[in-house]
Amino acid sequence: MAGQSYLPDSFDLSPAINVHPRYNAGHFDNGPQTIPAIPMGPPTRPRKRKAPTLRADAWEPFKARIIELHITQNLPLRKVKEIIKEEFSFTAELRQYRLRITP
Repeated sequence: MAGQSYLPDSFDLSPAINVHPRYNAGHFDNGPQTIPAIPMGPPTRPRKRKAPTLRADAWEPFKARIIELHITQNLPLRKVKEIIKEEFSFTAELRQYRLRITP
């Protein structure tokens, strides 16, 4: 056994041909494939912070004045919001006014 080779006679020491379908186009790749960059577009705008939750009892001291301005005097809620902020230093979002005050 001293001169025998442990490799079978049909073993080929030349580099194997890659048979993967991606390489069957008739050319060989010499390095890793690069994936084209996908444009992501401009960064999205950050969300507006959530307004603090105002309970029903927080509205009670101002409710009569808000109703007077909005319903009786027919002022838009934007104007009512400004007046209430000036008079009472009470701040709320327009959406909160709509949900609490508008009938």
